[in-house]
Amino acid sequence: MRSFLVALNFLTILPVPVRDVDGRDLSRSMTLFPLTGLLIGSLLALIFWAGSRIFPSLTIVAFILATEVVISGAMHLDGFMDTVDGLMSGGDQKEILKVMKMGNVGAYAVIAAICLFLLKFSLIFSLSASFISPTLILMPALGRWAMVFMAFFCPYPREGGIGRPFKDYLGSTQFAVATLILVGAALLLLRLRGLFLFLVIAVILSGLAVYFTRKVGGATGDVMGGAGEVVELIAVLVMALFR
Repeated sequence: MRSFLVALNFLTILPVPVRDVDGRDLSRSMTLFPLTGLLIGSLLALIFWAGSRIFPSLTIVAFILATEVVISGAMHLDGFMDTVDGLMSGGDQKEILKVMKMGNVGAYAVIAAICLFLLKFSLIFSLSASFISPTLILMPALGRWAMVFMAFFCPYPREGGIGRPFKDYLGSTQFAVATLILVGAALLLLRLRGLFLFLVIAVILSGLAVYFTRKVGGATGDVMGGAGEVVELIAVLVMALFR
């Protein structure tokens, strides 16, 4: 229960009563990152179900995307934008990490975020009625699992930072349980399509892990969050192919 509360406290803006959180608590909480994502996704699906009876589809899809950003405190989107700015700086590994840590929003980051939202918006809007709820439920879960994946398989390239405690104590047991939760949910909601979606995401994340390990020496907290945003987009893209 404590691990779930820690995960909720870190991944959402919900006022979760948890105290004296240390590095081990943060690493253990990653076991339940996908479960937290499923909770967020269920909220999005509920909003769509209720809102689509009142508002036009365009409006409710935009509201869903805004809700996910708000409930996560825009943390993962911020990581995505910082990562884009770092990669587009054109510098070496040290320079990229420096730019990512600065946190200033550059033109490339703004353009990338706009493109991300436009693509995600149009793809969700294009989904058939039978796929939209399962997609909304699984999308945040896949994004949160992506963070566990990157933390587990990539080195941490900084001495300190927000992502360091997650990496230091993350073991194979936590990763395996997180993966089983995600795969179980995918099979339950989408059956073999869910397994296919999981495999596609796993392959893409493997490529991202190799790329960032070579480019910046591993995955920082920004990279983990950015990977989550990219995975959510890919998940919706794959689901749009099934419609």
